[in-house]
Amino acid sequence: MEYRLIVTDLDGTLLDENKNIPEENMRAIEAFRKKGGLFTIATGRGERGALPYIKKLNLDIPAVLFNGGELYDPQKGRIYTVYLERKLYDIIIDHFMDNPEIGIVVHYHDKVFISEIKSAHDYYINVQKVIYDRVYNLKEIERANKILLVGDVALAKEEIKRIEQKYGININAVQSDKYYFEILPENVSKGEGLKKLCDYLKIPLGKACAVGDNFNDISLLKTAGLGVAVENAEEPLKKKARFITRRNDEGGVAFLIEKILLGKMEPFTIK
Repeated sequence: MEYRLIVTDLDGTLLDENKNIPEENMRAIEAFRKKGGLFTIATGRGERGALPYIKKLNLDIPAVLFNGGELYDPQKGRIYTVYLERKLYDIIIDHFMDNPEIGIVVHYHDKVFISEIKSAHDYYINVQKVIYDRVYNLKEIERANKILLVGDVALAKEEIKRIEQKYGININAVQSDKYYFEILPENVSKGEGLKKLCDYLKIPLGKACAVGDNFNDISLLKTAGLGVAVENAEEPLKKKARFITRRNDEGGVAFLIEKILLGKMEPFTIK
């Protein structure tokens, strides 16, 4: 096979609109593995949100979590992880704590922390269905893999620019959903996560195929030997993709795998 490794995003890509893995995707992944292929996920989710899918998929190689901030091996646990710089963490918490339009969700390995529940949190809580811990003060959290800002993303972007100007710093932030804007450690991205994964597996990047749907997948697609977008992807991501597969709720990953197994990667768009 031309591509030995397939790395796919979860939400909006491998998962359908009900956050389930379509059966056609499961069957295609199994067929790919039987041919000697390797399969894993690259997601903005942390351990708590990703582990149910890691188990469902029976992954046997590391998953890329926290948008590239962690490599998590199903057997060995964390083999690479990085945290937000403490000063930046405190600045972000202080700045958004009293903003009624933006909710704060702090992720640390398998923990998810929320302090004050705002209306902006409703979407995250209802859609992700992740169990979270309530804390009185988020600044009591010693370390964090990322801060998720939930709600008005346009406003969050404006406020991050204000913080950068005020403190003379550059903040690594990325949009991962219509309502999600993520603050990540310096130099963290799914693309960098893929590099670390391929180095760990001793597989050339050119032999990796990556699939995604949102802005945080752009670096992933640019880094892989073959970058693929699902049909429901954001337009900027589609422009970076060499191949556009079917929608997430139409078994887009399965359709792609069938193309790889059959060796029919031309043309690069659905007819």
